[in-house]
Amino acid sequence: MKVEGSVIRLSEPIVTPWETGTINGGDATELQLDAYYVKEHATGNATGMDWDNAMGVDGLRNLLRTNTNSAITTANAKKLDGKNIYVAGGTYLIADQEAGLKIEYSGYSKQVEIKVVCGYDPQSTRKDLSKRDPVRYLTTFTGDANNNGIADAGDYSLFTLGNQIDITFEGCTFSCGYHPNEKINGYSGGFLIANGSSGNATLQLNHCIIEKCYNAGVNGSGEAGGSGIFMYKGTAKLNHVQLRNNKASSRGGAIRVNDSGSILFMNNCSITGNEGGQFGYAIQMSNGHLCMNNTTVTNNSGRDGTINGAGSMLIVNSTIIEDGAQNSGAVIRCESWPARQSFLMNNIILNKNAANPVVEMSGDDTRHLTSKGYNLMGGTIMPASTNKFTTSEFDKYNSTISSLNVVWDANRSVYTWDGNVNEFTRTAADAVKNAITTGFKPDSCPFQNLGEEFGKWLDEMDAFSTDQLGNPRDKNAMWPGAYQE
Repeated sequence: MKVEGSVIRLSEPIVTPWETGTINGGDATELQLDAYYVKEHATGNATGMDWDNAMGVDGLRNLLRTNTNSAITTANAKKLDGKNIYVAGGTYLIADQEAGLKIEYSGYSKQVEIKVVCGYDPQSTRKDLSKRDPVRYLTTFTGDANNNGIADAGDYSLFTLGNQIDITFEGCTFSCGYHPNEKINGYSGGFLIANGSSGNATLQLNHCIIEKCYNAGVNGSGEAGGSGIFMYKGTAKLNHVQLRNNKASSRGGAIRVNDSGSILFMNNCSITGNEGGQFGYAIQMSNGHLCMNNTTVTNNSGRDGTINGAGSMLIVNSTIIEDGAQNSGAVIRCESWPARQSFLMNNIILNKNAANPVVEMSGDDTRHLTSKGYNLMGGTIMPASTNKFTTSEFDKYNSTISSLNVVWDANRSVYTWDGNVNEFTRTAADAVKNAITTGFKPDSCPFQNLGEEFGKWLDEMDAFSTDQLGNPRDKNAMWPGAYQE
């Protein structure tokens, strides 16, 4: 083109001749992301690379789901190990089949560590993580396939964790997981933790809720019950978790632990409103190991013990109050062997019906439970002449709700009180910690000193310095139970 004054002249186009040939390509490389972003409905290209291209529930399910092809499983393990998954507020039907979503990486060299963080503003854009409020932006993983608000026929189980997975959920709600009666084995209502011989399974829940799950299976010795969490074999660490309004037709209204290789840590939790059809209407310890601190267990219903079992039980700084007028059996029903070293320390444990048992020792004369002192207890001990329950001179028995002036705070899921009790000596935080770390070494356990492992976990959260609500404790004069004003 040439411009001469007001005249524009166009020349013939000049075209460079094409050269023929081919360009050698290579193998396509899958997009590797630093983190994954999920919204209730997929956006953009749905890769999960940011909020504007968030994957939906189908993409999340496929990202986590176990693959029968071992090569794909290994590739997925490498892709997910050490990654965070950020989930915006909404309701997610996490499973697409009755058995729920199975997450397993058998054959991988280590546990695949995944963190799922919930509660982000659904209007978030790009990679903005500043707008997080798990209460305002409630994030629910549900099994409610028929969308009627309850766990019943037609709904799905939620999660099964198998070999080589260590998954953490923060600020998430798990609701309406369902296990039908005719399918006894293989999964739970909420979580089934079931690693095999070739790996480990770990579930970590922080500031989460498990509610309205139902395991309708009836089988005392099999994989039934434990509607919120059923532990066949593995580890669960629950911090600030509410297990509420779950139901099991069999044992363990909220939780069931079934294998000596299973470990359950609990801190700052509440277990309320659950229903069990058989032993342990809140927690059933058929086997395995329970370590509980700063936890409230109350208003559950069923038979034969709020907490029941032959597994080892370490319960400290907790409040357990049940209504014996409605529930048959004791508040704590224990059939642990001495080698399990089960003990109680610095708790409030009451049967609202003082004529009913607060502790019932079951099984033959070899079973044993020990008080390490500083417990406020109310209710009878069964059998009355038993030597299977070792009391402490530092306990106070015949306590009642009225004498302690404990009041149920439903909004915060804790019993409050003023700490006033006559003729009672308080203990120090260091004494409780020492009892845990040096005095709890149950047999048949993956750890030689389980109490020491539990103490380390509590130290990570400074749990000896605060109560269930995060209120500071007087380290030199701790109040019994989960609350200290």
